[in-house]
Amino acid sequence: MVEMGAFIEYTLAAYTHTTPISKTHYYPEVEYAAIDEGMGEQTSGGIRLASEQIQTFGADNCIIGTDFGVYILPDPIEGLREFIAALMGLGTCLGDIRKLVAPTQPNYLG
Repeated sequence: MVEMGAFIEYTLAAYTHTTPISKTHYYPEVEYAAIDEGMGEQTSGGIRLASEQIQTFGADNCIIGTDFGVYILPDPIEGLREFIAALMGLGTCLGDIRKLVAPTQPNYLG
């Protein structure tokens, strides 16, 4: 999909608040990675996987959002702050964060 020009979207709710992986179990430290992913033996998803995929695909090809703003979740601004903090905790640089939050859309109209 990236090779065809698509953006890959990551939403925080898909990795934390609406899954069994609670936000209180997020750890950037490698030794606690299994806790970040739901208390299992190996990491298999969550914010860490999103971070790894963003590195693989490149920040120019990805966007982040939250899917927040519904009754039981924090407001979207707080959600985006949390997602940014988590990604930075996992090593995503500020330049890439800026690309993820405000991607540059190619001009398809010529």
